[in-house]
Amino acid sequence: MKSWKTPTDELIERALSSVKKETDRQYFFSKLKNPLWINPLIERGFFKHPPEINHLPDDRVQFPFWPEFLYLKNVSQDAPEQVIQIILSIPETKNERIYDGIVEIALGLKGEFSRRLLPKILEYFKLEHLFLAYRFHDLLVHWITEDQIDAALEITKNLISFQSDPRSRQKQQQRRENSENSFRTMLKPTPRFDEWVYQQILEKGIRLLIEKKPYQVACILIDATASMILLSTHKDDLEKGNDEDFSEIWCRHLNHPDQDHQESKESLVLTLTFACEKVYEINPELIEALDQVLRKQQRKVFKRLRQHLYALNPSDQTLPWIREFILEYKDYDKWDYHKEFQLMIRKACEHFGAPLLSNDKRMEIFAAILSGPPREDFREWMGANFTEEKFRQLQRNFHRKQLHPFKNLLSGKYQSYFNELENEFKNKPLSDEDYVPVSESRSGYVSYRSPLPPEVLAKLTDEQLLDYINDWQEIHRDKDDWFTEINIGALAEAFQSVFKNSIIVNGNRLSFWLKNYMRIERPIYIRLLVKAMQELIKEHHFEKLEQWIEVCNWVLSHPDIEKKEELRRSDESKDNPDWRSSRRAVIDFLDACLDKDSDTPVSARDGLAKLLRFLCSQFDWRLDRNKPVILNHDDSLIEALNNNRSLALEKLVNFGFWVRRHSPNDQVLEVTEILEERFKPDTEFPLTKPEYAILGMNYARVFNLNHEWGIRHKTNFFPQGNIAFWLEAFGNYLKFNRPVKEIFVVLREDFVFALEHLDELETMKSLETKVVDNLGQHLFTYYLWEVFPLTGEKSLLERFYEKTAENHQYWVNIFNYVGHSLKNSGKSLEPNLIDRIIAFFDWRFEINEPEELQKFTYWLAAECLDPDWRLNTYLKILDVGKTKNNVYLSIELKVLNKMLASHTTQVVECFAKLTDLIDQNNNLYIQVEEAKPILKAGLNSEDPHVQKNAERARENLLRVGRFDFLDID
Repeated sequence: MKSWKTPTDELIERALSSVKKETDRQYFFSKLKNPLWINPLIERGFFKHPPEINHLPDDRVQFPFWPEFLYLKNVSQDAPEQVIQIILSIPETKNERIYDGIVEIALGLKGEFSRRLLPKILEYFKLEHLFLAYRFHDLLVHWITEDQIDAALEITKNLISFQSDPRSRQKQQQRRENSENSFRTMLKPTPRFDEWVYQQILEKGIRLLIEKKPYQVACILIDATASMILLSTHKDDLEKGNDEDFSEIWCRHLNHPDQDHQESKESLVLTLTFACEKVYEINPELIEALDQVLRKQQRKVFKRLRQHLYALNPSDQTLPWIREFILEYKDYDKWDYHKEFQLMIRKACEHFGAPLLSNDKRMEIFAAILSGPPREDFREWMGANFTEEKFRQLQRNFHRKQLHPFKNLLSGKYQSYFNELENEFKNKPLSDEDYVPVSESRSGYVSYRSPLPPEVLAKLTDEQLLDYINDWQEIHRDKDDWFTEINIGALAEAFQSVFKNSIIVNGNRLSFWLKNYMRIERPIYIRLLVKAMQELIKEHHFEKLEQWIEVCNWVLSHPDIEKKEELRRSDESKDNPDWRSSRRAVIDFLDACLDKDSDTPVSARDGLAKLLRFLCSQFDWRLDRNKPVILNHDDSLIEALNNNRSLALEKLVNFGFWVRRHSPNDQVLEVTEILEERFKPDTEFPLTKPEYAILGMNYARVFNLNHEWGIRHKTNFFPQGNIAFWLEAFGNYLKFNRPVKEIFVVLREDFVFALEHLDELETMKSLETKVVDNLGQHLFTYYLWEVFPLTGEKSLLERFYEKTAENHQYWVNIFNYVGHSLKNSGKSLEPNLIDRIIAFFDWRFEINEPEELQKFTYWLAAECLDPDWRLNTYLKILDVGKTKNNVYLSIELKVLNKMLASHTTQVVECFAKLTDLIDQNNNLYIQVEEAKPILKAGLNSEDPHVQKNAERARENLLRVGRFDFLDID
């Protein structure tokens, strides 16, 4: 290290007094390179308060520069430890320039020193906008070069993620209002940076990281791609459950860009493909693990990616996966292959030959190809321009393209026919690009348009409009704009607009549709008609409610049908209609009728109950065939909320409370009768896990509707004989219900059962606290209410602690939960509750679990507890010598300041003991504004004992270089 001269106080004061202007400070700190100035600057309060952003009068935002960072950068090589400590102690800020400076310093530090700045760099990603992110690809390269791979992987998750479309709410609202131009409502998630920076991160940083850890990076990229597609998808499209992601439009090729300029999401997929290819090349032992991760994603781009990888790597390992794709494909006679699928077939046929497929399977596929394409589809498409000759040309070209990948397996008549076709088209040889479904004419998104706009449809007579929506099916692309599709979905939206704005307001027209709705042949129009009815209910228009309910009854007369793979069911189809979305629209209609703010007349009771009886008892394809709506999310409650029959159970309970609002003493027998039918052992469709999740979540509400019935049927809600069903029911009861003493009496056996099955309970997914934590919170509350004692054979709370002895985090979580509850309890609490709380604390203090006692923070802040007890107890905990967390320390110091005037002696002693812990925890940071009032009060006290504690505290702080406490005044 270079020899530096120690600056004198006189020199320091003279230098600093001469740099008051911002430009002078920048020049001074840019030239200062002596690391021996660090401590004097710290002593004088530098590095503590970075400048915050400035909001200018014209709504612009200014990110001030911090000259001190120039000095820290200058000395970071000579005094890395001190510089790192300074940076880590800088409070979070919204000033992006501060974090940009941290990244710049990290780029200049070596190895582990650089990595230690990771926590501050992760703070960077909390900012809403990142304008100065151009250094991130350099930081990735630096960390990879310095072998800090874990740090590089950690920030990669943040660097490549997409944010939701900033206009998503507006677009969703427009979509709900049936905006005619669907292009305007297309969701466009974006990266956190501008496109050029994002490209640099992927190409110069992520790809280098892939060379080191291809599988780990591939998994991160898979998650990011799935999330990006999810953010691009409207909820109602997601509920349809198909795999369409339009990736063949925005990413035509998986392994190379179409043009020099790439959109960010295309770049993400290209990088993902590169990572997966590298797994096959570098980590062949992880190929199967990668394949499993890709299989869990249901969107088309991941299927294309698997096919691409199989095409590049035909082997004994990939053979069964390739064969699976080929045999599961059902559209040989209908649709052209996409590029990756045909390439996989061709490469597999060339590599494996005849062993790829049995002779029977080959003949079955070839026969299917020659039976297509569908003549009637082409006739509809061509309309008056259809001729047999045009169809023959289309057919022969289709046969050639479909047979081409299998050419190495053809024999006999299929070989002869293919040779004939090849000779016929010898001037147009096939290439892989012929299988790319979207041409390269221009880039863009597909938008949708109705064949007739709403204003034209509104001018049709009702009979003409009915005939038009039933007959029109000429789906096609606009001849002047290939990216605009004229389709039924857009026509349905236009129809809904007409129905709402022109038909409902006209009594004669409305009467026609109420008499003739059964003549509508496509469910999509019915769904949007019901949606219009729902909007009327929300606007408190109940004039035609009885007729609306009849329409809903008719919808439910069309059951959810078993989905056979050979049938492509759709709510746009007349021949193979799918009524599921229309049935869901009925549930939404019910929800509007039963809403707590709705004033739906009670005269609708019988009609609404009839709808619920249908919905709660009919076949539900996904529930009854265990076909999850959302893959890779093992959460039965989420499934319940996305399936009609399970969701209807919740609406049934809502119905009960809706009746009660009209008739407070009503038993609402409809609710219990429908549930009893569902509980019967011989019921046609037994309850499923998602339904038990809904029932468990709503048990307390059912109990409130009818106590006696809820008690009698408790075991129907929580069937201990079937642990999987019981877990869903009781786990969701714990998650979504507060403790109720009267219900605990009924469910006591289930609480005991839960304690005996904690391992199973731990497996339940939860977005927030774990279900085991919920169980502990319930049991603590029942102890507090004197339902059982704190300890002993009858104490379920002590039994909980015994059962969780291998995982003390549950102990920590309960202790913290109690503290939060006390803090939020106001300034008073019943004396008997306080006694039991203190008894609980004494019990836990005796156990002496360090992490548990560290959560005393919110106990200290609880004004319902005696301040003397809080401070004395806090002293006891500090005597044990536990380390402190800076976040909790800041809260505790604020609480001590609130009690300073009335409890000076104890507060100063607490503060002194806190400073004693600094030696145990070098990262412990005590903020000056929180500490000085306590020190000042202690030093100015007339009590020698208090003065001594204050002096000890100051010495502790000065000993670790906190010279900002020298002058307390």
